Amino acid sequence: MRRLAGPALLGVLALTFILGSLFKGPGLGGGNGAGDSKEQPAQESAKSDLPLNVDKVPPAPTPVSTSATTSSSSTASPDDYPRPLTISIAEYQFAVLTSEKTTKIMPLEDVVMLVKNTPADKSGVRARVSRHVNAQAKAEEDFKQLLGKSGVEPTSVIWAPDLIPETVQ
Repeated sequence: MRRLAGPALLGVLALTFILGSLFKGPGLGGGNGAGDSKEQPAQESAKSDLPLNVDKVPPAPTPVSTSATTSSSSTASPDDYPRPLTISIAEYQFAVLTSEKTTKIMPLEDVVMLVKNTPADKSGVRARVSRHVNAQAKAEEDFKQLLGKSGVEPTSVIWAPDLIPETVQ
């Protein structure tokens, strides 16, 4: 019986080792699990700061004070803006990039009229729209609805797939 105990013990240890490496159960095993920590892993936090398609996202317009940027539809001329238009939505505000590389915050109706009156480029694009992280879904929905009612083709407006991250100051 003692002759069988040694090899049996080695067999049990070998089987335990093999099964332990195949099945990671509870314990200290390796892996990339989230764990109980409140902090993000270094890889995820660095990755979440960048848009996925950097070359497809239009640059975020430089914000300016709202008191100097209010306009009416009579002063919004397509000639004052580069083509295609660059529009960004933050909360429920619409900002349009001007030829001077500043932004002009405009009411929704004025932005829609500006897009409608802006000639399309050779690709048929009138405007590129980007959204900030804090952009309200209702703002985007209202914008799309008014564009449709005004006769602007949906394919003439490009919507950036990624959100503009909040800037930390």
